Amino acid sequence: MQVIWMGSILFTAAYLDIRGRKIPNVCILTGLVGICIYRYLAESGIGIAKMLSAIFLTIGIFFPLFLIHAIGAGDIKLFSLVSAMCGLKEAFQVCILWFLLAGAVSLWKLCTGHRLHRRMLYVWNYLIAGRSTHMPYYERERDGTKDIIPLAPFLAAAYVF
Repeated sequence: MQVIWMGSILFTAAYLDIRGRKIPNVCILTGLVGICIYRYLAESGIGIAKMLSAIFLTIGIFFPLFLIHAIGAGDIKLFSLVSAMCGLKEAFQVCILWFLLAGAVSLWKLCTGHRLHRRMLYVWNYLIAGRSTHMPYYERERDGTKDIIPLAPFLAAAYVF
């Protein structure tokens, strides 16, 4: 039941992320309600406490990536649902696979578009000057949207694997 519920939430979010580049909060809230019910029925109050701690810890860990515009808030909230359902140990494994899949596709996209060199210069400038000047890693006006990839499909694939 757990796999079916999370799979349906993740694949719905993946579809919405591909279609509109956004994961609606109603999708996240639907997943959260289902996880709350599941965790309560499986472990009563302890399950809810574990779920909440996993959610807050996940959001806290990923928040710096959101601040530099490397990941969207919807992606963080969606991954916090995976942590809440699976637990932190399994979520860590899913996270590694998620980032490997997304990173490989992103690298392929940059290489085939001949933009890898330019992107590496942005990374270098961000690491050298960006932190002191509060320059974001990604700016839509400067960088455009060609290099953006929706992360929810990769999270869904990582969860299934």
